[in-house]
Amino acid sequence: MKKIKQPVDEEILVSDKHVGRRIVVFAVAFVVAVSAFAVGIYQATKKEPGYYVIAPAVDRDAMRYANGITLEYYFSGSSSEIKDAMREVTDRYSAVLQRAYKLLDPVNEYPGFVNLATINRNPGKELEVSEELFSILTDALDKTAEGQGFSLYAGALNAEWSGISASEHAAEFDPAQNPDEAARLAALAEMAADPEAAVLTVTDADRRAVRLDLSDGYRALAAEYELSDTVLDLGMLKEAWMLDLAAAGLEKGFYHCGCLSADSGLTRALSQPVGGDNVLYAFPEDKPEMAGLVPLTGNMACSRFKLFPLGEELGYYTVEQDGVARYRSPYLAVTSGFETPLSASYAITDGSAVEACYHNIRLWHLDEEERILSDVADEDEALLAVILPESRVIFGSRAALEQIEPYAEQGFSVRFAGE
Repeated sequence: MKKIKQPVDEEILVSDKHVGRRIVVFAVAFVVAVSAFAVGIYQATKKEPGYYVIAPAVDRDAMRYANGITLEYYFSGSSSEIKDAMREVTDRYSAVLQRAYKLLDPVNEYPGFVNLATINRNPGKELEVSEELFSILTDALDKTAEGQGFSLYAGALNAEWSGISASEHAAEFDPAQNPDEAARLAALAEMAADPEAAVLTVTDADRRAVRLDLSDGYRALAAEYELSDTVLDLGMLKEAWMLDLAAAGLEKGFYHCGCLSADSGLTRALSQPVGGDNVLYAFPEDKPEMAGLVPLTGNMACSRFKLFPLGEELGYYTVEQDGVARYRSPYLAVTSGFETPLSASYAITDGSAVEACYHNIRLWHLDEEERILSDVADEDEALLAVILPESRVIFGSRAALEQIEPYAEQGFSVRFAGE
């Protein structure tokens, strides 16, 4: 049998000569290391003038209130001044965005708020709302009455289309492929357009009191389709209102040098942005390309609708119909037929992301190319621009001709839509 050698304890001997010198050397090395670490920390945390993305504070009642929304703010001054200003901007931005989100949430209620969800969950009951929400609701009622693609009563339809377009199996449930889903979407769209199915009434303007009433037909459809109680919903205008409210709150706090944006394609500049451009994209062949630029100016609001994703965006897919690839996007929920002759559209206004977004909603509600170009040509205030599939021509309003800088080297040009 092989014997295993047992370990032997070994004593490590350290010389005791020059102990004082070693202590001094160690102390010097320690001071140098600490100083280098401190310099590294300072360099890493030092703030230079420029744009910074503001990270909003956490709100445990509404964890997703800032999802998809970004504030880039320009700071100047010394490093310490910038850090102080960043804390102030963060506090202000977080507070105004949280409030906007909670007021306009159609699904969840929050302590201390009478919001869209409160109204949805209390049909037949008179409720008094805040000044901001009252103004938004009356504006939404006016836009609904115009019948140009927006409906305040499309909560169920919006939820259905969002669920389809964001699904991994979206094509299977597309109305072009799935007759049952097509019938369901058609019924929800018809109900959203029915002026008597759901009615929001201003019962007392002085008290900002409103009441939501639902017809027996609406209640029957909700029971048949097992719908949630989400009736009122601002749809694509929700984030536009959030950006406008956040911009107003920042300006009121004397914060002017920045720009808000949303992944859905909205941009809302504050009154004194420092540089920047709105980028126009097209889909002329098999991938998105930058088609042109519009310089960012104070209070500019831009809305972008498109059929194609930029990167890994949710809500986009293609489905084949009659041998032709049909593009789907999040913007087609309350338009007629879920089809559009457009590839992309851009609307830029002064001071209102809501109005910019509403311009696009109206354009995407139309299903005839000639009518779309006519509406763009007739616009005399906002910058409107549309791009047709497989085209390198940007058709625009008069304002578009003056402000868009096309990427001519890539073959893009700007043309008046009325030509």
